[in-house]
Amino acid sequence: MWVGADYTAYNLKTGEPTGFDKGKYAPVGMPHHRCYRDKATENYLLTGKSGIELVSLTDGWQGNNSWIRGTCQYGILPANGLLYAPPNACACFTQVKVAGFFAAAPQRADQGEPAPDAPRLEKGPAYGKTDGPGSAAGPPPSDDWPMYRHDAARSGSVNTSVPDRLAKQWETNRKGGLTQPVAANGPVYVASTDAHTVYALNAADGGERWQFTAGGRIDSSPTVYKGMVLFGSADGWLYCLRASDGELAWRFRGAPRDRLVGAFDQLESAWPIHGTVLIQNDTIYVTAGRSSYLDGGIYLYRLDPATGAEVSQTDIYNLDPNTGKQTGKEPMGKFNMEGVGTDILSGDGNSVFLKYMQFDADGKQVQENKPHLFSMTNLLGEEWFIRSYWLLGSEIGAGWSGWASAAQKAPYGRILSFDDTRVYGYGRKTVQSGPTGHRADAYHLFSMNRNAPVEGAGAATDGKRSKGGAKKTPAASRYLWSNDDSLVVRAMTLARPGSASLPPGPGEQLGRASDRLIVAGYPDVGRKNADELSYSNESDARAALQGEKGVYLRVASAEDGKTLAEYPLESVPVFDGLSAANGRLFLAMKNGAIQCWAGGK
Repeated sequence: MWVGADYTAYNLKTGEPTGFDKGKYAPVGMPHHRCYRDKATENYLLTGKSGIELVSLTDGWQGNNSWIRGTCQYGILPANGLLYAPPNACACFTQVKVAGFFAAAPQRADQGEPAPDAPRLEKGPAYGKTDGPGSAAGPPPSDDWPMYRHDAARSGSVNTSVPDRLAKQWETNRKGGLTQPVAANGPVYVASTDAHTVYALNAADGGERWQFTAGGRIDSSPTVYKGMVLFGSADGWLYCLRASDGELAWRFRGAPRDRLVGAFDQLESAWPIHGTVLIQNDTIYVTAGRSSYLDGGIYLYRLDPATGAEVSQTDIYNLDPNTGKQTGKEPMGKFNMEGVGTDILSGDGNSVFLKYMQFDADGKQVQENKPHLFSMTNLLGEEWFIRSYWLLGSEIGAGWSGWASAAQKAPYGRILSFDDTRVYGYGRKTVQSGPTGHRADAYHLFSMNRNAPVEGAGAATDGKRSKGGAKKTPAASRYLWSNDDSLVVRAMTLARPGSASLPPGPGEQLGRASDRLIVAGYPDVGRKNADELSYSNESDARAALQGEKGVYLRVASAEDGKTLAEYPLESVPVFDGLSAANGRLFLAMKNGAIQCWAGGK
């Protein structure tokens, strides 16, 4: 019988202490057991302090896996020779833990070792012929939307004019879950995630130009560049197509070898590649892998877009500094440890970012922390809970308070768009609710000065005093405006006139006042008014989430947040599924529809 935090063992027949020497047990960062009971097998105790600790019944502690955590109350399940870990809402070890419902197997001998003599680059019929008819070789105009969230910084902001009066121009339907549409040099491109397919559509009427099916899921938008359409797939390959006709130019295998795992009711590589790749200074940056602690880590490649040739490879793999190997006994803090999980790459023209990590133009990791857009979990994660948000900063927060303190130092929200001076978002704030003044969580649409200092403010600490006694800055002072009468925003785009291809509509003027913030979502059924919350029952909340309480497309003034126009939609939009280009809006919907909206009567 094993008892207590230190695993004291007693002989059931005699009551005498027995078992392994406690000196062989090396404590982890978390001093006590967490939110679920420990489990055991015939050979191991599986404890839940920092993650999943394996303690041999004869030899003591074998290692810790803080990148795999169980969920509260339930914990983990050892069965079928695997360790199953359900999704969890814990903020501990946020930067390294694997998300979702996950099953881990014993480590393989080959791990991430490359397969011998396996070709990495395969050439297609369009190799060296990507600048064909109908495809511009130069950079897209500034009012195009050529990649996920418009640009390398993932700003969600574009120089185009969107009129207040809109009408749906066309609609077409595809199956398999849709990505955010992109538009460049004429066509609109969108991927059907579960169908492994990229579609090129006519911007004028939605008619299909071509389609291409890859070997695995495509989880995010393709990138259009110099007559090429580039995207990664969960099969572990990066694809380059000729934009004019969808013919394959080349594909590069980022996965070190062909090993398949079950994911989303399909098979995919143990080293998947996100659909969205980063192109910066005529170089492709792409990653393959899930975690810096699994299967040999994450591989960061630099490639030549024209030829697909590999320029460099950086292995993001966390090892025990004492042994130079991955032992499961790597040093860690109480709530976090070195390492990273996969996410969409971003860049600022020189540096490349993978979540909180920063790399130079040569793909080498650097310790400098420049502010950039990243997510506490991942940018593609559409699950919304209090510890999952985006921020325009440089620090990740982990642990029971770290997730909140990170948001106090940078603009944050569930979804953000930004330009050089302002940040727009939808996110959490604290309000006084009811006659007792109870502090409750609410959400709002807001704008703030991107460069204003915000340290000491935030939803978790508004109005409270710091340790030194000075009163911290109220959250309200962070905002240029705040709109409490907001939809629950699932998609957002900032449209600025800039080099707009369309003239301003009636009553509009070029300049900051004619910037438009376009959002799509459903009503916040939990709010009575700006100062009081009504706590909806589960059926109402679920109905709203599914679009049964109405879904709307709103055009708001970026200057003050006021609603200028609103249009009903037939379905909830895909999370972050809105883009704008050349005076048009393109919207991907949960029901499989792709819509185009433009100026109307």
